[in-house]
Amino acid sequence: MLSTGKEPVPEIPKLQTNKTKSLPQVVFYILAILTFLLLGFIAVGSRSDPGTIDTTAYLRESLYFKENGGLPNALSLLLSGRYRQANQHPLYLLLLSLVASRDISFYPKAKLLTLAIGVVTFIFTFLTARKLFGERVGMLSAIFLLFNQLFMSYTTIVAAESLLALFFLLSWLFMAKGFENNKYFIYAGIFSGLAYLTKGSGLLLIPSFGLSSLLVYRLKVLKNKYFWSYFLFFFLSSFPLIVRNIVVYRNPFYNINNHVMWFDYYEQYFIPGIWQNPPTLLTYLQSHSLAFIYERFIFGIRGQAQLFIRALNSYSLVPLYELTGLVIMLLFIVGLYHLRNRGIKMFSLIITLTFFVLFSWYYYVVPNTRFLVPLIPMISVIASLSLSNLIQLSPRKLITVLPYLLIVALVFTAGIALYSEPIQNPFTNIEFADGYFDLLNWMKANIKEGDVYILGPTHSYNFEWHSSLGGRRIDFPLLSSYDEWEKFSKDNNVVYVILEKEILERRQDILGNYFSYKPEKGLVMLKEMKGWRIAFKDQREPTSFLVLRRSKDVWLDT
Repeated sequence: MLSTGKEPVPEIPKLQTNKTKSLPQVVFYILAILTFLLLGFIAVGSRSDPGTIDTTAYLRESLYFKENGGLPNALSLLLSGRYRQANQHPLYLLLLSLVASRDISFYPKAKLLTLAIGVVTFIFTFLTARKLFGERVGMLSAIFLLFNQLFMSYTTIVAAESLLALFFLLSWLFMAKGFENNKYFIYAGIFSGLAYLTKGSGLLLIPSFGLSSLLVYRLKVLKNKYFWSYFLFFFLSSFPLIVRNIVVYRNPFYNINNHVMWFDYYEQYFIPGIWQNPPTLLTYLQSHSLAFIYERFIFGIRGQAQLFIRALNSYSLVPLYELTGLVIMLLFIVGLYHLRNRGIKMFSLIITLTFFVLFSWYYYVVPNTRFLVPLIPMISVIASLSLSNLIQLSPRKLITVLPYLLIVALVFTAGIALYSEPIQNPFTNIEFADGYFDLLNWMKANIKEGDVYILGPTHSYNFEWHSSLGGRRIDFPLLSSYDEWEKFSKDNNVVYVILEKEILERRQDILGNYFSYKPEKGLVMLKEMKGWRIAFKDQREPTSFLVLRRSKDVWLDT
């Protein structure tokens, strides 16, 4: 039956009715937060490579906001269409812009800010579990999330996942309350919109909410104002990005990954001209047989099932491999069955299946556990509900001493972490690729404002997040022949090509006849590349980089 929002808000049934926290419970929550901070700070200090996944892209794009008026001018940048980034969504970037600066210290500051967001998500996870299901589930969910490897990993690098997970969790909480009293769908819409403002996968909340509402309330939900309020407030909280997408891309929910999912392999991203006419569902269906589509999807389902279990893995002193992830997955499935709130049961199932199906298809192009991070707090809470039900069947003495056992587990974990892992200063423990600053200084001295240079795709040599450089940078394109390369370089007036190991590996078809990488010597020129000469190279062996310049220019004697 639909609620009007005017009657008293009914409580969702709890496993425990006692709301008063005993001293052991208070001590547990304090220790849980401190342990999470300890593990997080150790991880932040040890993650020394700014080339990790999308780190430099996040840092670079947040500098755009910082250097164009910051947070006060962000709305104008989006609504006018001046901000055109179509991969990373703006909310996390705006938070990063608060600590942004064009120097090396920006990297550790960004990691610490992300850790702070992760701590907030951690706290809200056990508060949500406690609110919905009682004290014991709150404590168990804190343990599950604390020990989740994937969540801790993405909380201690520069990535939007911990913020996205927070908004997914809050959307889930207010949907749970909303299926009891529909007026809470307003708040669910707000946090769902903020999730979309953080990352594109936040959009998946909309169909999951709509379908679960239809399954619970049938077609009469279409007459409920709070059902429609969800969509209205989703739009209101994410409208700057939606309007920007309409202004620039003529699509309210545009993201480059809308096209990447129809790639056959990720390197298609670098084919010249592909973004003038990118692949779509229609072009994919026209160019691929049903048999291939079926095989791709089955391949993705098998791979994604493994990633799903791996995403739930916990830290362990013994090599349990994926056993912990499998156990938590089973607890989650059983917990879904025990949810008394039919609406949130349907939503939890549908959002999980939506992620699984979508990223099973995406697996063929980009297999990655990171896409599952936003589900981890929700899964932790529901798995904790299942475990709590099992504990309820245990002897009363075990139930009584459970808080003490969990406290001991936290103290033991903190002790092991302090004993086995050094605490490193994130502001000093930053590792750059060999020759990083030699190449940077050479580029500052030699690349002029109008020069076009190729550098990338690379994770090792990205300078824009901390230094201003002249010239225009482009990635080494994916081409099928050397003749195509000659045409591309002339058409784009390429002056310099900077090579390093990753670029050589990803462009073997073009570069493999001219260069190789040997562990003892590094990059080695096998034969002269027509029209190009070495202008500069790493002065130490193994050689980490080479700079090529058009032969018509002045060359250094190498």
